Amino acid sequence: MTADPQPPFPSWDERYQQQAVETMPWFYPELDDDLKQALDELKVHEGRALDLGTGPGTQAIQLAQSLRAELIAGGR
Repeated sequence: MTADPQPPFPSWDERYQQQAVETMPWFYPELDDDLKQALDELKVHEGRALDLGTGPGTQAIQLAQSLRAELIAGGR
């Protein structure tokens, strides 16, 4: 039996403790352009949303604000 290889990067908790969120490659403070386009095309202007693996929560915040949406977000 072999030992499990170590992950190539720190755990998510360690990463968020050791690095400023704003410097992470997935940090984008505005609503994602693809999501905004899809919402516009589908004429979605309000409703409910679920954001799993939300990370720093910027997309959840923007979605809630732009859609006046009821939102549930979770990072684990």
